[in-house]
Amino acid sequence: MNGLTIGAAMEVLGGEYYGGILQGIERVARERAARLLVFRGTPGDVAAAPFAREVHGWIVVHSPVGLSALARRGLPLVTVAYHDPEVGCPAVLADNAAGVRDAVRHLIAHGHRRIAFVGWREYPAIRERYEG
Repeated sequence: MNGLTIGAAMEVLGGEYYGGILQGIERVARERAARLLVFRGTPGDVAAAPFAREVHGWIVVHSPVGLSALARRGLPLVTVAYHDPEVGCPAVLADNAAGVRDAVRHLIAHGHRRIAFVGWREYPAIRERYEG
């Protein structure tokens, strides 16, 4: 171990999507000989916890709840699948609109004409996909 501790805050830890993100974070931490502290909860929950200052930086997956409180801790902070321009931290985001446009074009090229969209458009990433 190199003494570096990375914190990851996620409201969901399992499943193919969230579990896959967590596996990627774990792999990179292991490659860099860093400890990984995984917290199931919101950024606001983390900011209120005493151990929040025991890490050298946080990765927050999906949840915006309390992100500004965690940012005020002054530690490096990166969000995954969510961007808050007011917090101003780096974010890892998919190009949702272009990805869906490419997928629909692919389906049309294969002769599909009845293509539907299902999703909760109030969530920013889902809205981006719909608009794409």
